[in-house]
Amino acid sequence: GNTVLLLRALNGAASGVILWVLVGMLTRASDGARLFAIYVTAQAILATALSWAMSLLVLPQFGIAGGYWLIAALSLLLLVPATLFLPRAYVPLAAGRILLPTALGLAGLISILCFLAGILALWVYFVPLAGELGHDSKTASLIVSSAIAVQIIGGLCAIWAAGRWSGTSITIMSGLGAAAAIAVLLLFGAQFAMLVLATCLISFFWMFAPPSHLPFLLGIDPGGRSAAFISVAQLGGLSVGPLSASLAVP
Repeated sequence: GNTVLLLRALNGAASGVILWVLVGMLTRASDGARLFAIYVTAQAILATALSWAMSLLVLPQFGIAGGYWLIAALSLLLLVPATLFLPRAYVPLAAGRILLPTALGLAGLISILCFLAGILALWVYFVPLAGELGHDSKTASLIVSSAIAVQIIGGLCAIWAAGRWSGTSITIMSGLGAAAAIAVLLLFGAQFAMLVLATCLISFFWMFAPPSHLPFLLGIDPGGRSAAFISVAQLGGLSVGPLSASLAVP
């Protein structure tokens, strides 16, 4: 168990560096929200392909270890374009002192953290939860693959909505929509069709909301003090959700 935790920590550190590269790019982009929406759409396309490949080909043939070997091979393969195309350095941002968020901005950051924490807390335990609702693990895995495919639609909708709808409107709508979908899953998930519908909606709002978080924070704190902490809130939610769920699940 300790070895697994150590390796997960090493993976987390590497993922943090990748996120640092991404945030550095987005903070220098003229249209960060749209660019982030394009990013999550591309991510969803790759995740869908990987999910289907693992569910239908890799896991049945090579087991769980085969899935990890595939991810490791892809990580090494992606070093090639990263080495060739990533800039050696970014243009420096205007120097300035980092200020703490405003009270309203802090509330916005907490709402972002809670949104992602709630979705991830459910997502990491979806397969055993589906089992408690009467569905076998293979069916649950295929539902997850289908739901990940819906993330592509969520990302495309986020690209379309960027600049058309306010970040605040999208953030509120996504929070309410995800909460309603989770309620449907918990109350009516024993029915296959309702489980698929709820899971796909959760997956949709998961991808649709994050690109709006930056304009949402800038809308409630125009000075940008709170927006500087957006990656902390988003990463915090992705971490706190599974952690809190692991403590709650017997």
